[in-house]
Amino acid sequence: MSTRTARPSLAEPSFLGLPYEIIRSIMVQCDYFSLHALRRTCTAVKSMIDNDPVFDAPLFRNRLLTNPTLTSDDLIKLRGLEPIGDSDDPYLYEGNPYINIHPALAQLFWDVDVDSYEDVVVKLTSQLTIDEVPHVLNECATCPPDSALRLTMSIALYRNRESFLIHKVDSNIPKVKPTQAKQQPILVGDVLTQLVLRSNRMYLRPWSTRYWYDYKEPEHDERRGLSLIRLTEWPEMRIYDDGELEIFFYFEPTSLDGL
Repeated sequence: MSTRTARPSLAEPSFLGLPYEIIRSIMVQCDYFSLHALRRTCTAVKSMIDNDPVFDAPLFRNRLLTNPTLTSDDLIKLRGLEPIGDSDDPYLYEGNPYINIHPALAQLFWDVDVDSYEDVVVKLTSQLTIDEVPHVLNECATCPPDSALRLTMSIALYRNRESFLIHKVDSNIPKVKPTQAKQQPILVGDVLTQLVLRSNRMYLRPWSTRYWYDYKEPEHDERRGLSLIRLTEWPEMRIYDDGELEIFFYFEPTSLDGL
């Protein structure tokens, strides 16, 4: 009877055993959600992602030294690139290689039938509110960050749009000349505050001026059933000749049954 000697098992290669440069080059290809998922795997990976500035941009971190804001000149240069410069379609869509929108700003809905916009609960999914991930509010609205954004929002069936500019500078520096002020990035919280406030104003307008002429004015009970509005598609972006970046948000009224 013959006996066989078992071969010693080979140790499985460890990802963290690779040189740091290789690990870094692999992880930097990950998107926002993947990086946050990796942070939860172990302390070593979390420390790597939290402390290496190369991850500041994909995680939309508000760190001016390693993730500086765009200037008007930067945006003008971007506008001259193809396909941004295409006059037939001047918009930047999801997946463009130049500017990204924070993913939290692409999956929003809230109830606008309230007395005060401060009471609004903004949701990212039916199970997750923005208050449950408060760190998101302090992350940059775009990547690269911008200190001046024009936001334009429309709600399906509403006749009017709301368009407004958000501009931030360091309040500790006298605003003698805007070019001397330290530009501060627009954060997710800044954008959400304005979108919710403006949506309330649109909702509270008389229905006769808010809806298309051929749309029958609903009763109050019907109106309450459509008090939820949600983002229906990825926001579009446009860069103007003067270097202003505009983001378009398209919402539609819905009901709880439609979620």
